[in-house]
Amino acid sequence: MKQTPNGFTLIENLVVLSILSTLILLPLIIIPHERSSDTQSDFAAQQIKADLLLAQQVAMASGRPIYVRFDNTRKEYLIRYSIYDVYIAKPYPMDEMRFVPGVLGTDSIRFLASGHPSRSGSFILQAGNQRYSFTIYLGKGMISYTKL
Repeated sequence: MKQTPNGFTLIENLVVLSILSTLILLPLIIIPHERSSDTQSDFAAQQIKADLLLAQQVAMASGRPIYVRFDNTRKEYLIRYSIYDVYIAKPYPMDEMRFVPGVLGTDSIRFLASGHPSRSGSFILQAGNQRYSFTIYLGKGMISYTKL
């Protein structure tokens, strides 16, 4: 009696599985890399909003005016009481990040001792390929941003 093979060998099955797993994993490796810059830009925008709210809270807690200044040449922003009295200096969260003055300049953001901003207006944050419009409102001192 002669036996005929009814199935595939172990080597053939392993080759097919390795080819299929490579084809399945390829999009998972490529897609997050493209989204990571968007996620990093969103994180940077959230960080800037949080630090503006921090400046507002520090002004209310200390009873002193607080100034926020974004420096595109040094790639850092300062939260300070005065020119020489710096509360915190932070580097930009991303390398490809810059602030574009709008109605509100990027060196003229000031919170009064009550926590209210001295002026309302907006400015643009360009982080990577994304653009965000930050707006500071008078009154309650609300700070918001939207992705453009």
